[in-house]
Amino acid sequence: MVDAINVCGVGFKDPSEVDIKSPILTQKVADVKATIEEQRLIWRRKGCTIMTYGGTIFIKSIDASLHAKNATFLCEALEEVLAEVGDENVVQVVTNNATSYIVAGRLLMERHPSLFWTPCATHCLDLILEDLGKLPWIKTCLELAKKICKFIYDHTRVLKLMRQRSWLILA
Repeated sequence: MVDAINVCGVGFKDPSEVDIKSPILTQKVADVKATIEEQRLIWRRKGCTIMTYGGTIFIKSIDASLHAKNATFLCEALEEVLAEVGDENVVQVVTNNATSYIVAGRLLMERHPSLFWTPCATHCLDLILEDLGKLPWIKTCLELAKKICKFIYDHTRVLKLMRQRSWLILA
């Protein structure tokens, strides 16, 4: 940000609060809507994936704090997103692997035969690694590694030495 301001040079006048609230904000909203409309054209040709917690375009946020996160609620929430995107444009829905999401995914596939529910690969790997970490010999190894890391980061001289010599380990 500072570099960008420096490029503007002496005498640059920053936009006022009124400028930001009206014309600039209005233009940015229009730019985002135009980008989403461009993506909708691509969705019609190639299809898209809906992810319940990430993706390249943010479409919708649902306040679920007052709802039980059961399969029925999740399925209805995903149905809203499908309707907004156009269920004919959606190839798959990716969620985590909680039981309620699995059931919601199955319900969606029953209602939309051309749709696939897919468990999140990252979440699957996270669960696998968590389970592996419970194996006695791996648990012991992880505990020792944590102790070594704590020792190194608690002693600045050792940390400096490690940073100076760590290239030897990589070579």
